[in-house]
Amino acid sequence: MRLYIVRHGHSPSAKEAGVAHDFDRPLSEEGKAAAFKAGLAIKDAGKIPEIIFHSPLKRAHQTALQINSALNCPQGIKPFEPLSNLLTAPELFSEIKPWAGRYEALTLVGHQPQLGDMIYFLCGKNIGLQPAQIVALELNPAQDFEASFLWSSDFSSRHI
Repeated sequence: MRLYIVRHGHSPSAKEAGVAHDFDRPLSEEGKAAAFKAGLAIKDAGKIPEIIFHSPLKRAHQTALQINSALNCPQGIKPFEPLSNLLTAPELFSEIKPWAGRYEALTLVGHQPQLGDMIYFLCGKNIGLQPAQIVALELNPAQDFEASFLWSSDFSSRHI
């Protein structure tokens, strides 16, 4: 099972964006473009995910929309509360595991440090995900979802 882990694209601060809450921070134009490029990279990898799960925060939702506009996933996008950056890596993976067994490929869009912690938990790679960066893992359901690192790509020109 292929798992694509994507940090949301670049987003201005709440103050810069003119919003009162972090939850409502939108993607910048650069973030939208980088998220679309991330979707194209996933498409080029040859294993299109059936669905994209995303954090309910606005910037993650907008990132998922941009990725899906490049992919056209059969089941589209779906908000997934566990990606809200509140759970530990083991807790997050326990929430994802039932879904991972259903799909050949799945994309998660969320936030740091949660996603980076989960990558480390799954395959031992310490990756400080940048905006719109993708990490592709292969999970083996027959071996309790043992994970192998496949590749990583970064489509952001900003490292914030």
